Amino acid sequence: MIFLAGACPLADDGSTVGPGDIAAQAARCAHNLRIALADAGASVPDLISTRVLVATTSRAELVTAWNVVRDVWPRTITRAPCPG
Repeated sequence: MIFLAGACPLADDGSTVGPGDIAAQAARCAHNLRIALADAGASVPDLISTRVLVATTSRAELVTAWNVVRDVWPRTITRAPCPG
């Protein structure tokens, strides 16, 4: 079982990707999560749960972040049936 937490929009050199650009930051977080999954021997279809937190109160920015997440994760992710 692999747990990932705290994805940040950091470039390979440690700098912040897209300061002020919610879409660029969300895309970079997804990219970084894919790398972490691959390093652990997993990939996006192996995910069973995700939670996206966005540090804003702007509805427009929340929608922007959600649209990026929706577009970058494959539509093949399905919810596993609950046991019992």
